[in-house]
Amino acid sequence: MLAVGAHPDDVEFHCGGTLLLYRLGGHDVTVCVATNGDKGSKRIPPGELAAIRQGEAREAAARLGAELIWLGFEDGALQEGLAERMAFIEAVRKARPDVVLAHDPDDYHPDHRASARLVRDALFLATVPHVHTESPALESTPSLYWMDTGAAAFQPTDYVDVTDVYAEKEELLALHRSQWEWISDHSGVEIAEPMRVTNRFRGMACGVRYAEAFRREWLAAGGSAVRLLP
Repeated sequence: MLAVGAHPDDVEFHCGGTLLLYRLGGHDVTVCVATNGDKGSKRIPPGELAAIRQGEAREAAARLGAELIWLGFEDGALQEGLAERMAFIEAVRKARPDVVLAHDPDDYHPDHRASARLVRDALFLATVPHVHTESPALESTPSLYWMDTGAAAFQPTDYVDVTDVYAEKEELLALHRSQWEWISDHSGVEIAEPMRVTNRFRGMACGVRYAEAFRREWLAAGGSAVRLLP
């Protein structure tokens, strides 16, 4: 399976528990990070911060037991151009997933929204042989789930009980150490607090302690009718 985040800590925040459950179930997990996260600090220069955040992403992926695909586009400036589209197509082909988790197209951050549209476009084009990238075309279109935005307007179609792995999920997020100060300064909260509140709220909605929520995107070109989440 493939999880695509716009920034280096996004997948840990939005679907880290689900990724842990996939790994516990013996599945291959790939994490793709679209941008280098170089804007997420008030005091660390962008070039230095990008290197720090890539190191943190690699550490988190290693802890998760996942492969990391680092695209390295500029933070806050992700566009839907041809270069970005081809990079996303290659990431999908390299991962060769059955299921893809991605940001919701209506999420709050412009990089999240651009990433969502790039993923949706890439999933179809990844099956087209005459669209050439380094890796071969997929045989079929993976199933797509949008990750929770944490907003009241997000309407889940599926929940994943992450209660048993929630403590480890917080440990994964905590590996993104450069963001502790930034999130506190920028948003006035401890980095894991909004994740904890959201996962508890979604858990209450489906009768468990902690849950991650997703919205299934039914692609006309493919996807399985079978539930593919843990």
